[in-house]
Amino acid sequence: MPVGCANLTGTLIDSELFRTRQGAFTGADKDRIGRFEGVGRGTLLLDEIDSLPLEQQGKLLRVLETRCFEPLGSHKQKRSEGRLVVASNVDLNTKVRLGDFREDLYYRAERDADRGAGLAGTAGRTSSPLALDFVADFARNECGREPPPATPEFLACLEAYGWPGNLRELKNIVQKCVIMGAAPR
Repeated sequence: MPVGCANLTGTLIDSELFRTRQGAFTGADKDRIGRFEGVGRGTLLLDEIDSLPLEQQGKLLRVLETRCFEPLGSHKQKRSEGRLVVASNVDLNTKVRLGDFREDLYYRAERDADRGAGLAGTAGRTSSPLALDFVADFARNECGREPPPATPEFLACLEAYGWPGNLRELKNIVQKCVIMGAAPR
């Protein structure tokens, strides 16, 4: 489930990511399920993570550390069951040095064992489960067929590449392979 962080501001970020209870703010006329809850056990992609304000970065860090979040207008914790993948098209090391991105969030995301294709400015490795999720999604939704079985050679190629384009590049390459019928053989 993708979320474009650059399109969200202020309370809208909290409302989009976390559940909003009716009456939490003016205009909140009904309960609204946030992305962390709506993704279930799936994968939540926070694209352009560098766009999140520092306050929301802190909330995101708490979710990463505790796997829990507090909906707007509620004091009850909800549990996040999904996997989180983040992407950025800017060098997050520079954003950290400038004080525009939390260092603890950067290192938490960088060291997570299931981080997907890594963060911009790092030489990340792809997560096989993430790549296989993309294969399954593209095969079923774009090609109308069952995903082909992954070979060790396919996975080794994904793992060996440094992914300078990050998650977008991984998705594009997997998509192209599936559409062309070349993945993963």
